[in-house]
Amino acid sequence: MNHRRWEIVLITVLMTQLAGADWSAFEPLSGLHDGTASWSAINSDDMICVIVAEYDYDGSGTEMFSIIYKNNVWSEPTPLPLFSGETAICAGPDGRFHAILYDNQFYYIVTDEAGNWSEPEPLSWPATSDPSITVTSDGRIIAAGIVGMGFNLVTKIQNDGDGWVNFEYVGTGEGIEWFTDLSSGLWGDAHLFWWASSSIGVRYGHSHIHPDGSWDRYYYPNLTHIDNVYAEVDHFDRVRIGYTKRIDEIETAYTAMIAVPGGSMTDEVQQSTHWPWPFIEEYAPKISIDPFNVLQTAWQRYYRIGTPSPDATNPSCTEYRDMSCMDEHPEVELCQGDRFFPENILSDSHGNLHLFTKEWHFDKRKQSFHAMKTRDRPGACLRLHPNTYHGNEPFDLHLELQNHTGSPFQADFYCCLEAYGRYYWYPGWTEEVSFQARVIPSNGVPEQSFLTFTVPDGLGELGPFTLYAAMVNPETGELIGDYSAVMFRFR
Repeated sequence: MNHRRWEIVLITVLMTQLAGADWSAFEPLSGLHDGTASWSAINSDDMICVIVAEYDYDGSGTEMFSIIYKNNVWSEPTPLPLFSGETAICAGPDGRFHAILYDNQFYYIVTDEAGNWSEPEPLSWPATSDPSITVTSDGRIIAAGIVGMGFNLVTKIQNDGDGWVNFEYVGTGEGIEWFTDLSSGLWGDAHLFWWASSSIGVRYGHSHIHPDGSWDRYYYPNLTHIDNVYAEVDHFDRVRIGYTKRIDEIETAYTAMIAVPGGSMTDEVQQSTHWPWPFIEEYAPKISIDPFNVLQTAWQRYYRIGTPSPDATNPSCTEYRDMSCMDEHPEVELCQGDRFFPENILSDSHGNLHLFTKEWHFDKRKQSFHAMKTRDRPGACLRLHPNTYHGNEPFDLHLELQNHTGSPFQADFYCCLEAYGRYYWYPGWTEEVSFQARVIPSNGVPEQSFLTFTVPDGLGELGPFTLYAAMVNPETGELIGDYSAVMFRFR
């Protein structure tokens, strides 16, 4: 235990509805250096690609590499040709990984089918910081960043397969714009968020980028000086965001939903409701949508602990090498470690969580880490990829019935198709409500094809449609665990 005054301690908080399961040990992704950072993405095959940067202030040990996590095993590091502290990565609908890195200008790289990175391609745009990248469901690559010009402007560029085009300033330039985050919708569109401060106040900017490349711009007011806002699109094509909001002069972590672009922010949730400790500020939550449409978040908090020093106006602080605590509320957990900066949180197709953090040791050295939390709630899990289908393409809906209770149980399995306001129920796919009585083994029913067919040609534009799946207790009629839903359409 070490006593210091004026110390601000950083804790990473993980908000999850998968209460009860244990996190694995945090395993290092990097060596111990003056600085480390990681950027990560997961594809539809549950493969995770992580780009890691390591550096020392004297120039020794500077390195940038990528590693792949597949089937619970990490690959050997693959060196990258550039070193960049300004990096972004995403997974495309075909499973390949796309990244942009900065070395005097931004470069684009992409993996091939074997997982090898391409040669860096210059984007030739003026952005210099805060990059983000996404690939839409129809294959358009969109990148965004900030141009520093005394003031800062948010900008975007896109690649439809014939090179990088449509460089545009998306912000208004009325003051300072900072940070970008991109997320793709279900139907070929994308959402770009940023932070803006001007004479009319502090706001979050939102650009809805349409499939034809056109875009709309919206602003949401927010009285906070912390500039990050993170966005993900859920399984009902609604935008979910993590951000900060000033409550009683304290920057506090929040999440909200934007069901319609330009609409109001609804379903606001204060992430730290059950934490009584006095703290100074929280940073915007990193967010992920699990297959049950549950929003998973990880955020960081600065707070002071200890008793006030008699000769100072601010409290002193006692440092804890291994701080761990579980709040009484079962949905809030505190991860172990010295000081954690959450760098990302990802969910795989089964609901298992992956948390990526940067740990700041008390000797000021840093490392990047990864931990995993295995899902432990029952649930009926649907999986469908992609969301848009054309004539003569295979439609292959997968179903997994998860148990995680340790014992078999009986369940009434319900699955229904919603089409234009009408509901058709499995197994006969009629409008009469029906179900299938099943015994769920202790290890659950593994993922398997549930509904498979070849899309007929000439259907035209139909949908979107929604498929729901759930398990219900046959005695009480109550939902067992979590339900899931997937949306799809024909073109």
